[in-house]
Amino acid sequence: MNTTSFFKGPAVKAACIAILAGTATFVLARRGGLLRILRRKSDCKPKDKSCSAKSGIATVSSSPNDAAAVPLRDDLQPTKAADEAADATSSSGGASSPSGELALAAVNDKSSSGPSDASTGGCASSASSGNTAAGSLSGTGLSAFRGDNAACSATTADTIATAFPNNAKEAQEVKAFIKQNGLTLCIPQRELGKGAFGHVEMVIITLPDGTTVKAARKTLHACETKGAVAALRRILNQELAGLAAAAGCEHAVQCLGYRLPTDDDKRAELLLSCAEGGSVENLLNALAKEHFDRIDNAPERRRTGKNKDKYEMLPYPGNTLMDEADLKGMLRAMAPFIKHLNARGYMHFDLKPANLLYDIAPDGSKVFRVCDFNLAVKTDSNGRVARAQGGTRGFWAWETYCQLEGLEVKHPITRAADVASMGLVLADAAGLHCLGGGTQAYLEYLRDLPRRTPPALKELIEWMVAEDPAARPTPDQILAHRWLTE
Repeated sequence: MNTTSFFKGPAVKAACIAILAGTATFVLARRGGLLRILRRKSDCKPKDKSCSAKSGIATVSSSPNDAAAVPLRDDLQPTKAADEAADATSSSGGASSPSGELALAAVNDKSSSGPSDASTGGCASSASSGNTAAGSLSGTGLSAFRGDNAACSATTADTIATAFPNNAKEAQEVKAFIKQNGLTLCIPQRELGKGAFGHVEMVIITLPDGTTVKAARKTLHACETKGAVAALRRILNQELAGLAAAAGCEHAVQCLGYRLPTDDDKRAELLLSCAEGGSVENLLNALAKEHFDRIDNAPERRRTGKNKDKYEMLPYPGNTLMDEADLKGMLRAMAPFIKHLNARGYMHFDLKPANLLYDIAPDGSKVFRVCDFNLAVKTDSNGRVARAQGGTRGFWAWETYCQLEGLEVKHPITRAADVASMGLVLADAAGLHCLGGGTQAYLEYLRDLPRRTPPALKELIEWMVAEDPAARPTPDQILAHRWLTE
């Protein structure tokens, strides 16, 4: 038998076909995420075939980006000292100041376990630290709320810094005046958002010299049921604790004043710094709509070789949905913010595009700020929390996902959960926002980032969302990554 006839034999042909079929199956399985799912099963095994939450820890809606409704629990409450101060404020009439300062002082005492120097936490403490947008109104246990335009046209800190460029003492006096009198003197201008239990509106505050500054007033209303006022007070104190931990960080919303609810007046009010831009969520929605409209309204729809993805037609023409310079600016804001919060012993626990807002700098670039501290929680001495706080399903860290979905969890929930959420925000803005399944499909290994994504960016995102929290980068490692430095 010669060599030629041997290779024509039926057995050899069958073997060749089997090899080709196996190779094709491997490629398709890798592309579809099946291999990653199989690898994952050794770390996290579902208790039932549906892999849905059965324990009552959280109630999650079917929408990938809907917030999980988490019951109010004792371990989620603010410190006892803060509650006692809140009760004292309630009994004294609930004025925004000076009695209201007792509650914030108690919160500050409990939230300052980390270094007090803002530079240690990664955020400069400067006059521009208040140049942020109002947080969304989504009080845990009350409502899931977000205004479509949680921003306003000027910032409190910018006005103060401009009025007193060389006099820090006078600037501090203005801040103290706003803290004590802002909620009393503020005049509503327009509504920014409204929910079932409250609303957010832009307000103007007139200073003693006639100067006016703009801010955002967030109002929550307690319902008429027994214990509602006390529950609202605890919720507000939890948010105040998170805001206190973020105080001085130029990449976070700043609290300018507040008023706790009382039995006579069931309103809870927060006076927050505000910005000219809007949420990253709205920005991504607008970008996606613009690209889809461009495709739908094209005179002749046809495929070309220009910017064509190998496996899927993407609606955006570039390498990423959001401009890559804006992506880098967004990450350069989130990473120092997380470092700042961690240095004070806190986690944000709800990083997502809706809670990341931006302002427009004089040079036209975007300046990003983190808002909404309703789920901010204090960690233990090892940087861990016992139970997940909830948040938004498509932006959970993997260990949070396993716990809230009723899966077996191998890794504890640590401050690295915020790093994973930060990576998912980056993945969403890079392109997943306008693709089927979004970040939830990516989290569940049902899809990958588009092949068009810059390799260095893809490498960084995959590092940040690693299943093992210990394998994720620190904020400093993120800022030193080649995607940001090259």
